[in-house]
Amino acid sequence: MAATDAPPGPQVMTDVRRSFRIMDESRYLEWVRASRWLAHVHPMLVDLANGLGILDVRLIAKDARLQELFPTSTGRVEMPLELEHRVLSLLWLLGAYELIRTLSQRLREKPGARALEAVRALVPVKLTLERLRMPLAKLEKARRGEESDFSMAFPVLDGAKGMGWVISPTGHIPRRKVADDLLEGLSRAGDGV
Repeated sequence: MAATDAPPGPQVMTDVRRSFRIMDESRYLEWVRASRWLAHVHPMLVDLANGLGILDVRLIAKDARLQELFPTSTGRVEMPLELEHRVLSLLWLLGAYELIRTLSQRLREKPGARALEAVRALVPVKLTLERLRMPLAKLEKARRGEESDFSMAFPVLDGAKGMGWVISPTGHIPRRKVADDLLEGLSRAGDGV
């Protein structure tokens, strides 16, 4: 059994919880399970995915805390605590985009139908990440976005959905939804590789 296939032992999980103060171990373990297969593509992708998982768990906890502090918020809350959360959410999104972009590129270079199926499993989340990345990182509309998309995505703290971005007059994409979709895409892609 390869090292990447072995489940993490109890001491490893204790060390992870202690060093990263992970509040939702089950969510982090979803990231660990969904990312194991990435070692077959490139070992550093596992670290990137698991790092995104750690940050995802922290951001979910921060979403919950901000929702407790501002239960009726449906927009921006301007304060240092929220600014840090907005910036970390943005950095998480950019890291997720780079993971999917790199992974898609590497899989396309691999021969065979299984790699192609893995790429197909990642397409929906890749399109969502592209739609957010362009207005967030480049202040431009996404090329494959919708006509009504803004050239800038506006951060918003939604009391029910947590941190996200308004990308059009009717479009709001929560970071948590993107994370859920990324986890699902990684899991489905891993089934094909």
